[in-house]
Amino acid sequence: MEKASKEHRAEWELHVVAHSAGSIFATFALDQLASLSDDGVQFKTLQFLAPAATVELFREEIVPRVEARKCPPPTSYILSDPGELDDDVGPYGKSLLYLVSNAFERDRATPLIGMEKFVRRTDKLKAADEDIAAFFARRDAGLPRLVVSGEASSKAKPGTISRSDSHGGFDNDHDTLNSVLFRILGETPKRLFDIRDLQY
Repeated sequence: MEKASKEHRAEWELHVVAHSAGSIFATFALDQLASLSDDGVQFKTLQFLAPAATVELFREEIVPRVEARKCPPPTSYILSDPGELDDDVGPYGKSLLYLVSNAFERDRATPLIGMEKFVRRTDKLKAADEDIAAFFARRDAGLPRLVVSGEASSKAKPGTISRSDSHGGFDNDHDTLNSVLFRILGETPKRLFDIRDLQY
């Protein structure tokens, strides 16, 4: 029976999707999640929606595990920096990640993985650490590790589109969730999420 169950587990796959502070929880659970491979369960994808984890945590806990092939390279879906600045979260009325970065961490302006300015280097964005920016500039199986909401055209490659216009909107955005599903399945889902599926 034990042998049979292990054979069945070899057919299983693990896919982790974490939103906001869930990225911190997922990061600290990586060893436990990766240990499932000892039972034959493949850790296939790790996807973050507007992650609130710090760049320091990411560098210390995720990058070495990716390099050691103990976890898959994560995909991060984020708002653009202008989109982040325009966000309006609850009674606070401003960007949640800017609040976390500036007020909830030990140091003001603590770099977070979910903020474009800290993970991407462009002519306008110069705050990103070069190593972290290089990490997110890479592609896996032809797909980018970083998906910035609103950037992709409607004809963009599947798995690369997000249209969330708020921090809390990623898990209600059908384009984001279809990208998540595409990366899990490795192909376009037979039934795509529709905007009506995600209405309250």
